[in-house]
Amino acid sequence: MKVSTSAVRTLAAPNEQAERALSALWTRPPGLIGWLCSTNHKDIGRRYVITALIFFVLAGLLAAAMRIQLAFPENHFLGPDLYNQFFTVHGTTMMFLFAVPIMEGLGLYFVPLMVGTRNAAFPRLNAFGYYAFLGGGLLLWGGLLLNAGADAGWFAYTPLSGPVLQHAAVARRDGSERRRRADGPGRRDLSRDRSKGRSAAGAASRGRVR
Repeated sequence: MKVSTSAVRTLAAPNEQAERALSALWTRPPGLIGWLCSTNHKDIGRRYVITALIFFVLAGLLAAAMRIQLAFPENHFLGPDLYNQFFTVHGTTMMFLFAVPIMEGLGLYFVPLMVGTRNAAFPRLNAFGYYAFLGGGLLLWGGLLLNAGADAGWFAYTPLSGPVLQHAAVARRDGSERRRRADGPGRRDLSRDRSKGRSAAGAASRGRVR
């Protein structure tokens, strides 16, 4: 008994064409730019994990600097304002730029695979969320590099984040900057000339006594 397969081919042809069209649409462009622009849940999850690990290493460097400061009494490796900035940026990075994003990245990568879907819901919104996370981290660390980082503790509780201590920290920072500018080469040369003058006057007075 012969069975006609023309109807089967007729029904399957549009599905094959649609599959090829969707496959071309879902395939991301090659290269780094294509990977950064991809809305696939695996690519976004990898971006989250890699970026979170980079922030983890940076936060570890801040932790090492704080431990060096606390290793010896009367240590001047970090000033009080810079120490507060390191402490705040370290805690904020570990909580909000490492711990939470790396779990989100793992979830974005594995959950669609576990439930059998092609991608996560709202893939472009997921991609936007990654770049919002990256931009916030760069702003936080950019302030630290410019000596204007957050210094109220990663929890931002009062009174450390209150107006009194914040104004005092700004005043100390401005005062140290003014002293640094005042202690320029001219100021140091003047103090050196004064010390030489005092030593010469002391030698002359000792000669007169003799």
